[in-house]
Amino acid sequence: MNPLNSAKYFTQPDTELIELAPGLKVTQDFLRTFPGSEIPGLIQGYLDMVEGRVVPHSEVLKILAEDAKQRGLDSESTSRL
Repeated sequence: MNPLNSAKYFTQPDTELIELAPGLKVTQDFLRTFPGSEIPGLIQGYLDMVEGRVVPHSEVLKILAEDAKQRGLDSESTSRL
């Protein structure tokens, strides 16, 4: 199995990058495929990371489990949290 080389998408000279936040650049293809309602969360998460604000892994798992329950996607792996 060959790993996906994501770097090739950003090295093409004709790929125009769009800056969503200082230092956060994405392609138009990414914006077309990424849910528009989640872009503010992506930007905030990026800014939090850059500024050193992090959430413990266990807290992230709890948030994901709660989100899965709300969406009706509860499974054994999320119900253990």
